[in-house]
Amino acid sequence: MVQVLATVVGRHSSTSDTADFMPLTVDFQQSASAVGRIPTNYLRRELQRNDADILASRMIDRSIRPLFPKDYSGETQIICKPLAVDDDGDPVMLGLNAASAALTLSDIPWEGPLGAVRIALINNEIVVNPSRKNMKISSLDLVIAACDDGNRILMIDMDGCETGIEKFAACIETGLQAISYLIQAINKVRDSCGRQKRQNICGEIDIDMIALMEEMQILYGDQLYHILTDIEHDKLSRDRAVSALGNHMLESLKERSTPHKLRHTFTNLLKKSLREALFKSERRCDGRKFDELRPVDIKMDVHKKLHGSALFQRGQTQVFSTVTFDAPSAAFQPDALSQLLEDFPYCLRLACDVLESNGSSSMASVCAGCLALLDAGVQMKTPAAGVAMGLIIDKERNDYRILTDINGLEDFAGDMDFKIAGTVRGYTAMQLDLKVPGIKPEVMMESLEQARNGLEHLLQLMRKAQPFCRNHFKSTVPVHETIPVEIYKRHIIFRSGGYNAKLIESETGAKISVEDDANISIFAPNKVKLEEAKMMLTKMFESESEIELVFGAMYKGEITDVLEHGVLVTLHKSMKPILLKNSNLDVRNVAHPKVLGFKVGQKIIIQYLGRDPNTGPYQQVEQALFQSALLQDPTVTNPYWRAHTVLRSHDHFWNITLREERICGPSSSSSISSKTVSSERQHPMRALCKLCMVQEEETTKESYPTGVPTVHILQRLSVALSSFTPPHEMVLERTSKGFSKSPVQEIDEYFELVAKLGRPLFKWEIIRCAFLWKLEQTMSEMLCIEAESAVTEDDKKMLISDDNLRQQRQFILQKAAEFDGTPFTFQRLCELLISPSRHYKRTDKYLRALEKNINVVTTITESGERVTGVEPFPGELDISSTLRIEEPFFVQVDECDAPVETKLIAAGDYFSRGNESPETIAKELVAGDCAPINLSPSRDAKDELPEIKQENNSEREAEHGISQTESLTKPEMQNAKLEEMEVGD
Repeated sequence: MVQVLATVVGRHSSTSDTADFMPLTVDFQQSASAVGRIPTNYLRRELQRNDADILASRMIDRSIRPLFPKDYSGETQIICKPLAVDDDGDPVMLGLNAASAALTLSDIPWEGPLGAVRIALINNEIVVNPSRKNMKISSLDLVIAACDDGNRILMIDMDGCETGIEKFAACIETGLQAISYLIQAINKVRDSCGRQKRQNICGEIDIDMIALMEEMQILYGDQLYHILTDIEHDKLSRDRAVSALGNHMLESLKERSTPHKLRHTFTNLLKKSLREALFKSERRCDGRKFDELRPVDIKMDVHKKLHGSALFQRGQTQVFSTVTFDAPSAAFQPDALSQLLEDFPYCLRLACDVLESNGSSSMASVCAGCLALLDAGVQMKTPAAGVAMGLIIDKERNDYRILTDINGLEDFAGDMDFKIAGTVRGYTAMQLDLKVPGIKPEVMMESLEQARNGLEHLLQLMRKAQPFCRNHFKSTVPVHETIPVEIYKRHIIFRSGGYNAKLIESETGAKISVEDDANISIFAPNKVKLEEAKMMLTKMFESESEIELVFGAMYKGEITDVLEHGVLVTLHKSMKPILLKNSNLDVRNVAHPKVLGFKVGQKIIIQYLGRDPNTGPYQQVEQALFQSALLQDPTVTNPYWRAHTVLRSHDHFWNITLREERICGPSSSSSISSKTVSSERQHPMRALCKLCMVQEEETTKESYPTGVPTVHILQRLSVALSSFTPPHEMVLERTSKGFSKSPVQEIDEYFELVAKLGRPLFKWEIIRCAFLWKLEQTMSEMLCIEAESAVTEDDKKMLISDDNLRQQRQFILQKAAEFDGTPFTFQRLCELLISPSRHYKRTDKYLRALEKNINVVTTITESGERVTGVEPFPGELDISSTLRIEEPFFVQVDECDAPVETKLIAAGDYFSRGNESPETIAKELVAGDCAPINLSPSRDAKDELPEIKQENNSEREAEHGISQTESLTKPEMQNAKLEEMEVGD
């Protein structure tokens, strides 16, 4: 519902004796409270009116002004204030009708009432007073104001698509019928509570003025008639002649009356003489017929530098129009041509400068603007033109004349100014202003038909000057280009209030804006400026280029802050801190990093897993287990092998050194010696020993069944895994006789062990089938768990029959089956296979996690060594290098202002480190000591590896706090090792 308050106040007499016009003021202002808002200005007050309120005020003024008495000059003020406005209401139409009702009820002399309606054309159907929502889809916006029960039209304001004259006539007829009901309702209110109209004092007959008019007619009437009918005169010469005659009249009749009355009387005589000359001579003052246009002259592309220009001259009215292209960030809506333009990639400004005016300059601007658009290369549905129609009414003869393309003098003396714009198919804009209290609908329709001929003639002249739209833009037109920029690099351009973007704009004139998440838009004045802007952008990116990290590589960083949801790690002082979430700190779920013993300043090693594709932050996973040497395959011919492992569990470290003698047959025994430096906490010694010890297992409980080899449990498990071919699980059952647990439990424990250690321990050919079986089993289990928790049966059926989930599962299984070796992310995959429901509640998220880790190219051996990949080593090193760098490798960024030099820590096989002890290697790994290495692909890898100095055993033992008395013989070490195993068991 819409409520509008309309108030009217007027003086009884004119405030000035010399006033010769109607001092009418109309204020339409919608307050913010009417729509439930508070003004957003600093003072929170209602300040000046906006454009919509001004246009509404003008529409009300043009509708009610013709109904005031001709000689009435009493100051009148009308205020229309919407009190409450909803989303679908039209306060303008209600305000116009409210102003009509207020004037009708007042005592102010006014020949009302009038009514006004808005007409829309929706799907070729006429709708009266549509809602705002329906107006958005309407092809016509027509406002009609009429009086005398709809028999006289007072005002028309129209804007829309091309509308034919038949459809427009139907809209006028429907609107006038609706107006008649409004007028009847206002008359009923007037009859019940209206006030009697006061007498128009200003309109009293002045005998002296009548006598003065007759005297002027006798003295100067013939001279005026000659001036007005002389076709040799142009605007300036005719104005000079009329002005000279008026001055002569003032000089000769100055004793007769006051100068003001003399001028006013002479002006009325001039209008009367022009109207009589039209009816007598059936010609206009410039010799044209009533339906004839003035001479038209058109010049295209006036200035080559401009994007588009045209000079349109009609008679002595000349308009120069220009078109300017700019970035699409500004507004664009030329009123008369908005319905004719196709989608355009630029912001467009159409400017019309009136260089000379002799009437109808607004319609000349329509023609000039359309020509300038065609010259600029703007694709239009069809060209448009405009013409102004006039009307001269002779009440004594009860006759009228309709004039096409009125000039300034005809506009001054006439009764109508009817501006009409349109194309060959219909009308696009209209505006009717009257000086008389309304015209009949038949006169209005006759004016439209006569204007149709003038528009067609203008369009023919315009087609001759510019037959087609320019098929390409000028070289001076701005250029636009979209370039991709990562989201994490945008701060280089737009930081500090967009300083760099403004710098580029000030030097090149190119405007930079964000187009979407992956691209920015550059809008430059020309191609040269565009290249300069791109070059400046390139230099900015190069000067602040970030250190490129290698996918999968491990980097040493320092914790700069400990948050509730993770820790911030800094790899280099030139890089922003990286957030390491709690889920990436440990295989267990923790509520705070302090539970794991993390603190500010602590050095940790993280693994780089790329950037987030949407937001740009780094993705890292901290490694819980760092390997300083490779676990050798026990089947190799080396007589001795050693494995060195540094295991990090919260804030404790266990340095475990395992030494294995030469592997003998099943009937022989091997001695084991170990030196362990650990805390008093319980640690996974037993599980690690069960994994690393490859020897004959002395069974004391019971002997194995006949036919089953008495080998270590992992050897028998490898046979079971290699023989496992789903769904033939009987093979697994037969092979696993003698297991203390079920085969499925042994496989689950195997995956748990890999999740802790990070090494597959067996070749891919052995574990491939079991991995695929476990993968498929876990995905099915996850789907069943989510289906059981579904609220309704429909949700459960929809989840089970989801094609996207089914296709994603098939893709994961297919991708896993295509591997020739163990995937590089096998440790993370094992973590996901252990207990998926603990980390994920939804199947789709769990499948995305599997897909992200299965979609890799690098593989590893059973000892954790990389064997293939797109870029397995930083700095272009690959398998074909002269000296293979053993895995794992760690890259540390040097903290200096100079260009960063990559450092590398390579902990390889024990034999590649000379005679150094495992403790020394482990200490170097933990401390992060490294030597610089040039990783340029043009240098040989073996020449760049850090050189490790040899040390004697005594120095190393002294360095690590091991005295000579602590040295043990081999048998003593074996006995100590066995004693520790018994205690651990």
